[in-house]
Amino acid sequence: MSKHPSTRTGLEQQLAEAADACFFTGVGDLAEELCKANVRYAIAKIRYVQAAMGIDPDACFVGAPDATITRNIPRWAAGFGYGGRIRYTGDFALMDVRSNCCGMFLGAMDAPPPAERLLERVRELSGTGRLQAETGTSWDFGTSNHFVSVLRMERERDGRSHAVLIHGSGPELRDEGPHGPGLYLERSATLARLARTAETPWGPLAILEGEGAQEYRRGYAHADAVSLRRRRLLAEALFPSVVEMSNTTHQGATAVNDYHLGCLVNTAGATVPLALRADLPVYFLEQLPNLERDVAERLGIAERAERQGLWPVLASANLLPHGGGYTVPGYKRVRGVREAGPVRIFELEVEGDSGAAAFHTAFRHVPFGYRGEEVVRRVEELRLGRVVGKAVPELEFMV
Repeated sequence: MSKHPSTRTGLEQQLAEAADACFFTGVGDLAEELCKANVRYAIAKIRYVQAAMGIDPDACFVGAPDATITRNIPRWAAGFGYGGRIRYTGDFALMDVRSNCCGMFLGAMDAPPPAERLLERVRELSGTGRLQAETGTSWDFGTSNHFVSVLRMERERDGRSHAVLIHGSGPELRDEGPHGPGLYLERSATLARLARTAETPWGPLAILEGEGAQEYRRGYAHADAVSLRRRRLLAEALFPSVVEMSNTTHQGATAVNDYHLGCLVNTAGATVPLALRADLPVYFLEQLPNLERDVAERLGIAERAERQGLWPVLASANLLPHGGGYTVPGYKRVRGVREAGPVRIFELEVEGDSGAAAFHTAFRHVPFGYRGEEVVRRVEELRLGRVVGKAVPELEFMV
């Protein structure tokens, strides 16, 4: 990753420089604006830590077309959004990103059995059944937005008429235990002992260095393997004829200094799902090399990346959205961000003509929706990937 010296001084200028290192490709709605407003703080914190370590600050964020809020309160409070990739120079790991190995399995299969028989299989696998015994992780398809979905394909694939889409991870993987030190700092005595809290002007940043970073990476690699196996096992147990198309992590870490939040990275050669809403098709995508120069120029971000020495990072983003991302209905724009120590208060203008304002520090309990086909159109418009098929939801299990 290229490095560049900072020529600005002062906290406001450092925050502005961090904002300059955030590149967005999305649909331009309020949820993306909120992501922009928040993620600059995380990038500023990482750069501050880099500078303290004697590393030229080069942390950056590349947003995917689904860039949006995160409803995870600690992650949002730390300055992170969702739907993008964070990279930087330095052998230290970020704990506040809260990578949890969540991902999706996509497989082609014959016509599924009736819903009643599938529910019987689900009951067999849940609780202390086969899933628990073989992976050590419990059933979570009914928690958050984790689900098992049966899809009818628009066109058969090698004679198979249907597909299964499984979205989930493993809740126990976040805790210290048989799988290793765990993924979340507050759930691991080992990580808590090895971590240090770096104080920055925009709030604390929990990091792991040296032995701690290596311990975390070993534990993460094992947890990711368990999460992948868990989704595959479930698909094969429910649908014996299934043939895997892809099994990808969208909330993970490709290296100690490379994190992706809600997007798929480096999936060349695979057919991956873009799941929007239950009332819309699931699109099958193949990644194209991205971002290409003419696309970045059209977005107005090529020159900014070049100036900062970050063009190689932008040109190798290679990301795709895994879903549409959250919307935040009822509001029409971000008026500003107020800083109260390490706490950020987001001022939003309410929909309508009243001019009323709403103030939020987090978005866990704010009504939300999901974006629609504007996201897949954006993927095609920016040549991030090509649509190679689609399927219509028939059954969904969140039990």
